[in-house]
Amino acid sequence: MWDRQKLGKLARERKAALGGLNTALLAFARTQEMTEETGIDCRKAEQELAAALDKLEPDAVLQMKALGSVERDEVLRDFLTALTDYNQKSIERELKEVQELAGPTLETPVLEAPENDKAAPKKKRGLRMFRG
Repeated sequence: MWDRQKLGKLARERKAALGGLNTALLAFARTQEMTEETGIDCRKAEQELAAALDKLEPDAVLQMKALGSVERDEVLRDFLTALTDYNQKSIERELKEVQELAGPTLETPVLEAPENDKAAPKKKRGLRMFRG
């Protein structure tokens, strides 16, 4: 038989098992206005979601098994989509930062020979005909 204590214990165990994922899921729910809270600041909720997603460990998504079937749960599917989009944008930002730090050497390789050095003469190559 279920009672308030058993449900409370189950909720605490689930929260402990999910760790940072629970924080990210709650922040996501707030951004989607899926909670019963009133007066939520959307901008702050987005910032909280970004912070929670930044803190997630790569294997945190595996903890979603504690929540049940992801395929049948529209909220979890939407969360995974948001997580994937966020990670993709994060990778793109980091790549852009690396490219900016690297400067033009990685983006546009220098193919010209220095002025003082003479390039080796080029051999003419063409179609060769073989007689058999």
